[in-house]
This record gives sequence, structure tokens and C-alpha cells, in this order.
Amino acid sequence: MADLTRLNEARVQDGAGGTRLVGPGDQVNLSPEMDIESAREWLGQGPYTILWIGQWPCGQVMLHLKTTGGQNSGEVNAPASEFKCAA
Repeated sequence: MADLTRLNEARVQDGAGGTRLVGPGDQVNLSPEMDIESAREWLGQGPYTILWIGQWPCGQVMLHLKTTGGQNSGEVNAPASEFKCAA
């Protein structure tokens, strides 16, 4: 993860066709496009808490999340585009 630049905030889907800024401590759920059984089996049931945010040199923004169980119990990095605001 040495190539990731840390960010204070990122934009995720707001669930209503727009986006919303989120930051560490905020909670997100899987976006409707990613809300599939295999993703839930891997991450557990949401919402997931953002621990930190990073950006790859190519521009892709990643959320480092605290998962809620599943096959990947603990923490995981996932593209911000796969999530929406929990609230």
C-alpha cells in the first residue's frame, strides 16, 4: 500500500443518483450494483466503517474498511465506486 496517497475524504454514491463526501469514521453499504450475495459473504452484512481512504497513482480511490464478518473478517481495501452512503 506504499503507493497509495492518503485522502481526507472521497465521493461515494448517495443512493439517489448523486454523490456524497465521506471520510474516516463514516459508514457505507454496498452500492446496488455490488449488493450481491457473494460480496456479502466476503464482507459480512453492512454497514462498513471507513478506517482510511487512499488513492492509487492511476486515480482510483480506495476505501479501507472495517468489515462486519464474512469470509474476510477484519479489514479490507475496496474501490470507493462499489459503495454508497449508509445514511
